[in-house]
Amino acid sequence: MKKILLFLRCHWLMVCIVIACILRTTYFIEISRIPFFENPVGDAKIYFDRAQEILAGTLFPEEVSFHSSPVYPYFLAATYAPLKSLAGPRIVQMLTGVMNCIIGYYIVLAIAGYGAACIAAFLMAVYPLFIYFEGDLMMIPLVLFTLNLSCLMLVLYAQRTKKRFLAATGILLGLSALGKPDIIMLCPFIALWIFFTEPSRKKALCRIGFLALWVCATILPCTITNYMLNREFMLLTSNGGVNFYIGNHHGANGMFHLPKESGLWDHRLYVSSKEVAEQTLQKPLTPGQVSRFWFEKGIAFAVHHPLEFIVLFLKKIMLMINQFEVSNHHSFYFFKKFSDTLTALPIRLNIILLFFAAGITALLPFKRSTYIPFLYLCVTFFTTAFFFVTSRYRLPSITFFILTASIGIERTYHFISAKKWKQLAEVMIPGIALFGLSLIPFSEYSPSLNQDYNNLGNVYMDLGDYEKALRCYQRNLAHGSGGHFTHFNIGNVYEKMGKIELAAAEFIQEMELNPSYEGSYIAIARLYMKKGDFNQSKYYLERLAQLKITYEGMFNLGYVYFHIGNIARAIETYENMLNVYPNDAQIKENLRLCYQAEKKQPE
Repeated sequence: MKKILLFLRCHWLMVCIVIACILRTTYFIEISRIPFFENPVGDAKIYFDRAQEILAGTLFPEEVSFHSSPVYPYFLAATYAPLKSLAGPRIVQMLTGVMNCIIGYYIVLAIAGYGAACIAAFLMAVYPLFIYFEGDLMMIPLVLFTLNLSCLMLVLYAQRTKKRFLAATGILLGLSALGKPDIIMLCPFIALWIFFTEPSRKKALCRIGFLALWVCATILPCTITNYMLNREFMLLTSNGGVNFYIGNHHGANGMFHLPKESGLWDHRLYVSSKEVAEQTLQKPLTPGQVSRFWFEKGIAFAVHHPLEFIVLFLKKIMLMINQFEVSNHHSFYFFKKFSDTLTALPIRLNIILLFFAAGITALLPFKRSTYIPFLYLCVTFFTTAFFFVTSRYRLPSITFFILTASIGIERTYHFISAKKWKQLAEVMIPGIALFGLSLIPFSEYSPSLNQDYNNLGNVYMDLGDYEKALRCYQRNLAHGSGGHFTHFNIGNVYEKMGKIELAAAEFIQEMELNPSYEGSYIAIARLYMKKGDFNQSKYYLERLAQLKITYEGMFNLGYVYFHIGNIARAIETYENMLNVYPNDAQIKENLRLCYQAEKKQPE
């Protein structure tokens, strides 16, 4: 027994690596049976579609990237191509998860010693949210890898003052920002840390400039590409403004919440955000201008409703430490339902928080290197809280909660071993308070699986399995979900199955439930167009035009006017559209046909 314990003590990091590999392999096998494995949805599908364009030869996008990571599609393309399977990216992401165990071990080893480092490696290996996201097609596993490695490099710089570690920190921070743009907010705080911890102010300024040089060199290709595409300065991506608004508006709940009156739609967020901004300002806008439009709306909310903004911010802080995992395009609880691996791992954020305060006190008074993980935690934590909170967005903070808690667990063990009950109480009472706060239930936070079943139905639709798609959508109706356009989706299934009357009934029901959703009006108008009933199509498209002006709605309305012989209205519709979309070739072609029909040439 002593030999086994001695072996574990000497080779504990290797044991943790083996555990991490086993857990990730079993989870990989489990999720490979789910249709989502080779059929991504939501943001993952957008990234994968762009990756396929890259593999087809379109190396540069048509305009500035809207979604969080401009480089993730290139990673998907590189890792998908060898196997022609989405197993490739997942394998690489899970390998980065194993590497994070090693990185976490060495960060804690450098600032707190061997015992806490062993605990950190184990927690990084078995924390279920890491495993879950490594199996998803999102950038966050790679962000965690580069961010954690940048933290280790900065700790090594603090202890050895070698410039190569600072250069590595700059490169890794730049790579992290290319995956999650708000990570760039770490840079000024690291600069302040350098300024106040270097004994020479001149040397500090030189080192800050050196760090900035490597960060800029890493992200500069993206910035230059953005300028070439849209002739405007855009550091990374163009979704910052709308994301800020989503988390900061009247009625926001701290999560991904789109107010109905905003005109924003989850499944077409980029298009709808651009349409609303352009309709409000009555002119075409660049991606940067669209982002500024929404950012200014969020700022206006904070300025005109400061108390509501502060309460909302405090609520987001509570959500950052809540045990509930807020879903985005997938729910952790849905995948847990199909995974024995996730079910078997009991560690949650509330357990980590129980020992977090003990870890902080163990590091006091902060030394030069021990500031660093705490700095990373604070910046990632509060930056996320200024936008909105999901499990994915708060994950960088979770890493540093875990590293700090591992130190707290070791400290707690020593207090118990030495029977220092007073000291134990002093460090555990704040931890128990955090544990209790993490258990507070909020009415908005419930593990609904409706979105995942809706997405699963969409996958079956794409695969042509309409019966299974219908069962997924009807399951949502049985669970009282009308929030995911369920009737609209059922209508699409019935249309594919040739049940036109049932499809029309579902589209009409969706209009009643979500009267501002243009998809239902366009879908039912399309049904009547197929039947040759253009007057009925006109009725629904004109109803839509009274609610909102959309590209697809007005384009189809012009088409309908043309086919019922109302050429003047068709011309008027297309000319109005051309004022907003002056370079649209389809509008110009339809307008040319209208002019021909009236024997009239364009000016």
